[in-house]
Amino acid sequence: GVDRQPPLAMELVSNLADVKAGDLIVTSGVDGIYPKGYAVGVVETSERGGGLHRAITVRPAVDFSSLEEVLVVLVPARPAMPAEEKPEPPAGAVK
Repeated sequence: GVDRQPPLAMELVSNLADVKAGDLIVTSGVDGIYPKGYAVGVVETSERGGGLHRAITVRPAVDFSSLEEVLVVLVPARPAMPAEEKPEPPAGAVK
C-alpha cells in the first residue's frame, strides 16, 4: 500500500512558507511543465531547515507499485521567439 512507499522530499521551499503536516500538495501549473491541479501527495513533516529552506517530506498521493495504467501528459515545446520579435535591450546596454 501507500504506507510502504518511502516519502518524497520536497525541496526549495522557503523557511518562511507556512507548510504543515496534513497539507495537500498539488501542481500549480505556473512552471508550464505540469498541468494545474494534479495531486502530488500530503505533507508528512515540515521542519525549519538549517539554511534558507524547509525540510519537508510528502506521502505520495498514489501507490506507484499498484498502478496498472498511467496517462502520459506531453507538453509541446515552446517555439523560439523569432529574432525580429525579440525585445530590444534597454538603452545603454552592451550589445
